[in-house]
Amino acid sequence: MCVIDPASDSLAKLDGTGVGLDEYKIQSFREAPSMKTVFTSGVQRCTAIAGYDPEIRVGFIAHFRPSYKEKEQALMRIDREIRERHKSQGIKDMNLFVVGGIKDDPESVANLIDVYEIIVNKFGITQDDISKFHSGISRNIAIHNGKIKVF
Repeated sequence: MCVIDPASDSLAKLDGTGVGLDEYKIQSFREAPSMKTVFTSGVQRCTAIAGYDPEIRVGFIAHFRPSYKEKEQALMRIDREIRERHKSQGIKDMNLFVVGGIKDDPESVANLIDVYEIIVNKFGITQDDISKFHSGISRNIAIHNGKIKVF
């Protein structure tokens, strides 16, 4: 992935790992400081969720198509791994961003609702605690330098 470096107005390549459709990646930036970025791109009809805990410096991105049936299992695995491996409260303690969804596409909306229902019902997170990006345009998400960036 490349970004424009505002200091020099030139393209800079970000070292990192991409997350594809129906995949997720959990990254400890403390354990692997050379890993600078985790990212996914083209989030529009699908839904992606990103979380980052600045205290333990662990983040994740998951990217789900409407047809993907294992969203709940994937998010439960993410939560369990973060809790067990990184000794935290898991997804509940993270800054969360949910991206995607096209309002005139019933499958896309259902996918988005599925993700929100899992987050709220399984992890006890309120909708007010989630940053939302549902404009219907294609977005990219990156966890870089301790922040989740949606562009």
